Amino acid sequence: LATALEGPSGDLSAVPCLLYRAPDSGEIRETPEARNYPMNDLAAQSLEGLPLDRYLSPERVICIRASKGCYYGACAFCDSYHGLQSDQMNISRLIAEMRHLHETHGIRHFEFVDQCIAPGYVSQMCDAILEAGLDVRWFMNARTEPGFTPELLGRMKRAGVTMVMWGIESGSARLLKLMKKGVSPSGRLQILKDASDAGLFNFAYVFFGFPTETEAEAMSTIDLIRDHTDIIHAYGRSVFSLGRHSPLMHDPEAYGVLRVVEDDQSWATEISYQASVGLQGEALSEMVARCAHL
Repeated sequence: LATALEGPSGDLSAVPCLLYRAPDSGEIRETPEARNYPMNDLAAQSLEGLPLDRYLSPERVICIRASKGCYYGACAFCDSYHGLQSDQMNISRLIAEMRHLHETHGIRHFEFVDQCIAPGYVSQMCDAILEAGLDVRWFMNARTEPGFTPELLGRMKRAGVTMVMWGIESGSARLLKLMKKGVSPSGRLQILKDASDAGLFNFAYVFFGFPTETEAEAMSTIDLIRDHTDIIHAYGRSVFSLGRHSPLMHDPEAYGVLRVVEDDQSWATEISYQASVGLQGEALSEMVARCAHL
C-alpha cells in the first residue's frame, strides 16, 4: 500500500486485501486476497527505529506468533480463523526469532497471539526454550485439553510461561456441547487446578448470550467463576455476536436462531438475529452487568 501511494499514479488495484473508492467513478472496489505465505517463509519482525524506551509498562512485551489459523477450528461461535490456512512455524525458526529479539533489543517478555496453541506444540516450545537457555517470560491462549498434563504445565512454568488464557466460554454443559467446544466440562477444572498448582496464572474467557442460553445457564457461568477463584485468577466476559463466517451461520436453525438480519454493508462482520428462546435484550444486559460485579 505504501509503495502504491508513493507511485506517481497512486494506483491501488494491485494492493491485495483492500477496499477502496475508485478516484474516477467513486465506485467501491475490492482487490484479491494476498498470497498465503507459510509461517517459515516470513521474515522475523524488526523493531529497528522504534522508541522502545517509551514503552508504558515496566517491561517491554512484544507480540509474537508461532502459528496462524486454529488447529481445532470447530467451535460454532467462532469465525476468527476464516480465510486462514492453519500453519505452524518450525520450532527452530521460532526460537531463532525469540533469541534475535532477546539479544538485539533486550526483549524478555512475549505475548503469543496465536488463536490457541496445541499442547504437543507447547511441549516442543518448552523443550527448545529450556535447551537454548533463553531467559524469557511468555503467555498464550489455549484450550483445556487433556494434553495439558501436570508434567507439561510444570515444564511450561520452567520455560517461562506466566499466564494461560483459557477458552472457558460457559458453565453450562449443554451450551458447551451446542457450541461444539470439544472439551470436558468437569475435566477442564482439573486442568485449571494443575496449572494453578504449577504456578501459572489462569485467565478465563467467558461470554453470555449464545442462542437459547437460559438465565440459569448464564448463572452457572457466574457460579463457575465465583466458586473457583482459587484456580480462576482473572476472567474476561463478553457478549455473543453472530459472525458472518461462523459455523453457526451455516445452519442457524439448529442453534435456535429464527431469523438472521443481514447488514446492507458488504464489509460488516457481525449480523443481527432473533433466537427462539433464551436471554436477549435487557435481560442479557442485566446478566452481563451482574457478572461484572463478582
